[in-house]
Amino acid sequence: MLNFIRNMDWSFVEKPKSGTETALEACDYFLDEVIEVTRNLDAREQVRLIKHRELRQAVTTGDERTVRVLLEALGSERQIIVNMAPAGANTLLFLSAQAGYESITNRLLDAGSDGRSHTVTKYSPLYAAVHHGHYNIAKKMLEKFPDLVQQPTVEKWLPIHAACINGHVNLLELLINYNYPEYLYSTYRDDEGIWEWRLPFDPNAQDVTGQTSLYIASILGNKSLVNILLKWKVRARKTSAQSPQSTPITPTRKRISFGIQAIMSKLNISGQPTVEKWLPIHAACINGHVNLLELLINYNYPEYLYSTYRDDEGIWEWRLPFDPNAQDVTGQTSLYIASILGNKSLVNILLKWKVRARKTSAQSPQSTPITPTRKRISFGIQAIMSKLNIS
Repeated sequence: MLNFIRNMDWSFVEKPKSGTETALEACDYFLDEVIEVTRNLDAREQVRLIKHRELRQAVTTGDERTVRVLLEALGSERQIIVNMAPAGANTLLFLSAQAGYESITNRLLDAGSDGRSHTVTKYSPLYAAVHHGHYNIAKKMLEKFPDLVQQPTVEKWLPIHAACINGHVNLLELLINYNYPEYLYSTYRDDEGIWEWRLPFDPNAQDVTGQTSLYIASILGNKSLVNILLKWKVRARKTSAQSPQSTPITPTRKRISFGIQAIMSKLNISGQPTVEKWLPIHAACINGHVNLLELLINYNYPEYLYSTYRDDEGIWEWRLPFDPNAQDVTGQTSLYIASILGNKSLVNILLKWKVRARKTSAQSPQSTPITPTRKRISFGIQAIMSKLNIS
């Protein structure tokens, strides 16, 4: 009996076959390998984060010496680490451009920093440099990443908006006059399809509230910015469809010079209101900018900008580059705004504004057509307002 018990097999399951045992061992082997690789990757990423954190601290404090030492120690992973933006943070290049650290910016660029924008705000290093008035860094960003001039923020601000918002005249001139690569240029046409021109970005771009760079400069009362925008010249040509010659012409042939204000008008931007239906002339009155109101009224606009207006009776007509009687969403004109704000200087300018008017051919004793320059008389703008039932 005792011998019988000793010889009993106490296992309750079948022993695995040799083939199954081999497969299980192989599975365990490869699983261990995957776990080990993942563990190694996590450890490597942690080391990168530690190094990036040290570098970020040095960049933030403007410690150029520490930045140089840390970058030299990064080795082959330098480009990966300098472009990290953990937890949605701004890149190191953005922080350096924002703070105006020129030497650190150059070192980061040499280390392989790219010009990526923030994933949420869409603010780019170029925008940061322009916004804070750092001319040399902005120029460096244009040299390295010229396409950033077209990158809008979530507010739909371009770098040109940033220059105007913060009153940076030298940066506005830089953005306008920079020699951009040809591939950035796009072709724009006026509403009639007669003229076309090429620019690397849209100077009439509107933000989410409908404000252009010209409007912003006007509402802030910055005469220098307004002058630059109004005197900005681009090369334009007649489109082949409208040209007297049917043969195609290159962009460099038979062009004439247009001020940017002409483009704004043709694109209905100088006459394009904000969401409140405010024009630059409203902005000047709202903020009491006498010198800007005078500039907008007295500027020597090209003839092709002018439109013809008539009084309600159809007796008189005149030509102006924009409607001085334009009403906002509440029905207020620039004259009404100046009056309600009690700004006597603005009211005087508007009431003393003179335009040339003539009798229309339908009411004229002479039935022959007459040009706008013939048989005109002088009208104060208040007369026009009265005829249009605005005042």
